[in-house]
Amino acid sequence: MSHSHQAYRADEPFCVLLPEVPEVTVTSATSLPVLASANGHVAVELRARVRATAENRPAVYRMLGPNDELIYVGKSINLRNRLLSYFRADRGEKATEIISYTRRILWDYVPSEFASLLTEMRLIQRYRPLFNVEHKRDRNYCFIKLTRDEAPRLLMTAHVLPDGGAYFGPFRGRQMVRDVLREVSDALELRDCKPSVKLRFADQMDLFSPEHTPKCIRGDVRKCLAPCAGRCTRTEYQGRVLEARKFLHGDVHKPLTVLNSLSFTI
Repeated sequence: MSHSHQAYRADEPFCVLLPEVPEVTVTSATSLPVLASANGHVAVELRARVRATAENRPAVYRMLGPNDELIYVGKSINLRNRLLSYFRADRGEKATEIISYTRRILWDYVPSEFASLLTEMRLIQRYRPLFNVEHKRDRNYCFIKLTRDEAPRLLMTAHVLPDGGAYFGPFRGRQMVRDVLREVSDALELRDCKPSVKLRFADQMDLFSPEHTPKCIRGDVRKCLAPCAGRCTRTEYQGRVLEARKFLHGDVHKPLTVLNSLSFTI
């Protein structure tokens, strides 16, 4: 998305922020929908099919109502346990209400917890399921901003301003956006410090420059390239910024490979 010097209004059409998660091949057992029985024992039938077919793997699940409408989207790193928890909920809890309206449950396994977060976010943004109330209540749109600093940062912001930054959005669900930004920034080791922090790229320092230490814990634990401490060159940092920009524009192969290799092989 190209930068605009006009602020976006909340009533304008949505733009695409995050890419589609790559297709994941599922087995024949999980590609079949969990069908509710027609004799009134809906929850019993749903629970039995979940027990028989669901696995404890990262996944995104969808619950469909009486008219086959999407009423809820969720994610879990342990799908089977998460789905079965709906059937153990007490009367009056949100899970019980969701199950009372559910007639089918569908799910797709995904490569990682991060992929499940992206898929859930995309589905909620597209379909606005009835019971995803935690996102519906957040009526303020937000954007992801890639700043124009010497060492750019990824930020969440409520407005698009004529400041030279690259904006992606708008989106509802601020907590989801924060989660995405945290994961992307950690995986690509982008800084999230204040713009006032002085930068010292490795290629700007000479042999007699004193050794510098990172200004924050993220640099100490190697979740930031620490351009404040001479731990990367300007070119190395801009390479990571390029991967973040590709990711946000939907060129997903390399960025997702980087994210999975850095964040989920531990």
